[in-house]
Amino acid sequence: METATSTLEERYEILEEIGKGGFGVVHKARQRTTKQLVAIKVLNLAASADPAMRAEQRNRFTREMELIAQLTSPYIVRLVDAGFSGNDPFMALEYIRGRELAEVLQEGPLDPDLVAIVADHVLRALAEAHEHGIIHRDLKPQNIMLTGSGRRISAKVLDFGIAGIQDSFKDGQQNITKQGQIRGTPRYMAPEQFLFFMEPQPQMDVYSLGLVLFECLTGQAAIRQGSDAEMFRQHKDEALPLSPALRGSTWGAFLERACAKRPEDRFASADEMLETLFRMNQGLGRTGPVLPDLLMAGLTTGDAPIVSKGPVAPGLLVHSQPTVSLDLESEPRTPMRVLAAVVVLVLLVGAGIGWAMWGDPGNDAIKQAPSKGGTGVEALETEPSESAAGPTARDDKAADPTPHGEAAHEALAVVEPDALDTLATWLERGQDALDRDDFQAALDAYNEALKLAPEDAAAHDRMGFVLLDLKRPEAAAKHFEMAKTTDATAASSTFGLARVAAAAKDWTAAEALCRESLSLASQGSNAEAARALLADLTARALHEKTAQADSEEKPKTSRANKPKGVTPKTPKDPKKNPKPKVGVKVDTSI
Repeated sequence: METATSTLEERYEILEEIGKGGFGVVHKARQRTTKQLVAIKVLNLAASADPAMRAEQRNRFTREMELIAQLTSPYIVRLVDAGFSGNDPFMALEYIRGRELAEVLQEGPLDPDLVAIVADHVLRALAEAHEHGIIHRDLKPQNIMLTGSGRRISAKVLDFGIAGIQDSFKDGQQNITKQGQIRGTPRYMAPEQFLFFMEPQPQMDVYSLGLVLFECLTGQAAIRQGSDAEMFRQHKDEALPLSPALRGSTWGAFLERACAKRPEDRFASADEMLETLFRMNQGLGRTGPVLPDLLMAGLTTGDAPIVSKGPVAPGLLVHSQPTVSLDLESEPRTPMRVLAAVVVLVLLVGAGIGWAMWGDPGNDAIKQAPSKGGTGVEALETEPSESAAGPTARDDKAADPTPHGEAAHEALAVVEPDALDTLATWLERGQDALDRDDFQAALDAYNEALKLAPEDAAAHDRMGFVLLDLKRPEAAAKHFEMAKTTDATAASSTFGLARVAAAAKDWTAAEALCRESLSLASQGSNAEAARALLADLTARALHEKTAQADSEEKPKTSRANKPKGVTPKTPKDPKKNPKPKVGVKVDTSI
């Protein structure tokens, strides 16, 4: 990775390696110009000696960049930068502090209110992706990050590395998946994803999210871990293992429809599923959809935050539930891969490829409307109807009898104070707009940030610089004064005030403020800018001083030096000057 690293270091300060896989590495880094933390994924094409494999990996990596670049939802990990360094492509992604949903679920089920938030945010992310014809195809707890705390808990969707494009949206683009390949994580794949000839459809993501939400409510995965063929059989033949209490609840009906075996029996899109969630919230006694502004009003789990044991980079190349490619046609084939492919094909043929031949033991009970009326949150409290060793136990892990138990609350107990949340999202979007010189978009983003946190110093500081760029120095000064009260932004905001003074041509004040800013922070991009402005002010002062000295030292023209042809004026005869009249005051002072 020396070639990529040496080039990247010109643009980023590489802080540490946070992930590594067979085809690449992930670094935590800081952008040199904006000081923004990012997670940089670098593809190592030299890891494969197969030219075809290298070409496929490059195409897939490039496709992921292009897909993420189209998406602006605050609930999707954001692309900050991308490019090629030598032969190795890289992408810089939003660096997220928080925890993978998979890690949180290891500590027990979530409170239903928190599950509603996760569902809302993930559905909003998927809805935007589906609007562009992008199907994630790998939705699972490992690809959902929980960030923030208290009233600012939010979920973000990660890793569009194997996303597919619907045929009607391709517009000349081609899916990277080759004929005969099956992409996804078998434990969370929709049944039709095992059929390599099926076009990517929104219902695939709907099904996967249904399984994720089931796991959030129960603490147990719906599909038992096993071979790919065994997990395919469970997806096709086994009904969703709802407990008696959950089966009779609004949530239960919601999950049954999302996880229907046939795509046409599911929600048609993320938008439809989101609308149903809205109606379900109303039925459960909530007054509206789970939106970020309503989260601030306390619709989450009170002040209980997500546990944070440290930052996690998005889209790491190694997952505990690996994404697989069941390649049914490509060469070379090992005997075990051929056997696995044959077993899947035998199951497909034995079951009947056509959907009309798929028997669905629970389809008749699936409601087209997920709710006949609110059943109350109390119906979601699952009962330990079977022992951990009984037939409903999953992965040898005993079920927590209540999502409101101690395990769930302990899982929401501690968070790092600088964990990213909605405020951080708007701040980063503002910076992103500034990088594009889109000052109006930056202004809008920082206005949104200040709505969430009216006294946030970073938001005031950045707003001040935007207003300066928009030639509004007086308005900028008010924001800089607000930001100057905090140590973290004091140097930056003081430099901003120096620019305000310079705009008003108050050179003395501008110079003093530049020196004050440098005394607070002598390193960094602001310090460099402050030194440049100070040098400009010093040069201006020197120029003005020199001009003044030249003016004062200019020699007076004497009669002897008077050019020829010019007659000097003769002094007036004082006798010819009449005396002033009495009563008229004449000012003779100099």
